[in-house]
Amino acid sequence: MEGTLPQTEGISISKVALDVFAYPASCERRFSNHKELIDRLAQWQIERIAYGAIGG
Repeated sequence: MEGTLPQTEGISISKVALDVFAYPASCERRFSNHKELIDRLAQWQIERIAYGAIGG
């Protein structure tokens, strides 16, 4: 896999929603609950996940 960037998902966690940004695909999506997000992540080929709480 030399020369390719790993598929990474960045997840911002708040009380209302989970915002996901896919890199290097440069797509983003908002999920209203954890189950919806987990179901979707199971369908994607992801090499790493970064997450953090954004407060509020």
